[in-house]
Amino acid sequence: MITIAQTEQIQSVLARLKPEQEPLFGIMTPQEMVEHLLFFVEISSGLHPQVQFFSDDRALKNKQYLIYGEQELSPGIKMPLLNGMPQDLQYKNLTEANAALVHATVQFNHAADTADYVHPALGLMSRAEWKIFHDKHFTHHFKQFGLI
Repeated sequence: MITIAQTEQIQSVLARLKPEQEPLFGIMTPQEMVEHLLFFVEISSGLHPQVQFFSDDRALKNKQYLIYGEQELSPGIKMPLLNGMPQDLQYKNLTEANAALVHATVQFNHAADTADYVHPALGLMSRAEWKIFHDKHFTHHFKQFGLI
């Protein structure tokens, strides 16, 4: 499993990702996937505040399943429309997007911030819950491109 706390591991995996690489599942391009991961790291750092998409009960069930369950994210998992998720690429190429993601993970890992931030499908999450989410989320998307 990928661990957000191991920035060198993430950087090593990203170095193997090629712009033209086809996903094993899903429809994202490599750069879309990297920017998607970046967006969630930024949400967990207090940027891009989100509105909870589901009711409190449903969000809690989602969190119990995803954060506190043993299972990985399944290849066919669908996320509801994300509030404020960038629709267009934010970086001019994959190299720049990779660098931004690595930078964001370093900032996340070194932040003294202990605030809770809303995940659109899981509700309000603590820093510890965000770490679990990131580990599973990075692992899922790196498997999407056969990187792990």
